[in-house]
Amino acid sequence: MLIDTTYWGLNFGVVVFKDAISNKFIWWHFIEQKLEDYKLGFKWCVEQGYIIKAVVSDGFKGLAKTLYPIAFQIFHMLRAVMAKLTRKPKSDARMELLALSKELCKLSSNDFINKLSKWQERHKYFLNEKTIDENGKWRYTHTRLQSANYTLKRNIAFLFAYESVENLPKTNNGLEGEFAHLKTKLRVHSGLKLENKMSLFHIILS
Repeated sequence: MLIDTTYWGLNFGVVVFKDAISNKFIWWHFIEQKLEDYKLGFKWCVEQGYIIKAVVSDGFKGLAKTLYPIAFQIFHMLRAVMAKLTRKPKSDARMELLALSKELCKLSSNDFINKLSKWQERHKYFLNEKTIDENGKWRYTHTRLQSANYTLKRNIAFLFAYESVENLPKTNNGLEGEFAHLKTKLRVHSGLKLENKMSLFHIILS
């Protein structure tokens, strides 16, 4: 199952479920609370008799726990790491971690975990450097690097689900491409009221 949410401005968004095998949209819902919307979608799928073997989604907080024990594959991890390290990091530790993150879709779980562990060992003193802040408290000096490292460590169990689930995509590209197509169609009708946009969305996805 591919799931994701897309937005048109601040007040119009939709969460979409797509069957990765049949390549068909099976459920969508104009969002209210996001996590609760996802739960509503999974409840509907179960009631309709769908057997969900795995889910590919972003790292939305709480979703993996909600779905347990269904296999969960996170995408956009590189984007999350890059947001913390920037596109052109200056220190060796940052440059190396960014380069390693770019290999996520190329390396096996064993190879990636091994390389990440070696990186952590190689830069452990740099990672653990501390300075005194304006309040006289000791803080990690390289907080964004620490955060990027923690993000990878925290989500490592959800980065390689595709290795154990047959035909599971590594990313949500199949769904994001559809979103781009949908947004192009809706831009043609940009003057529509919100309720009319919703009606058009239903027609396009049906």
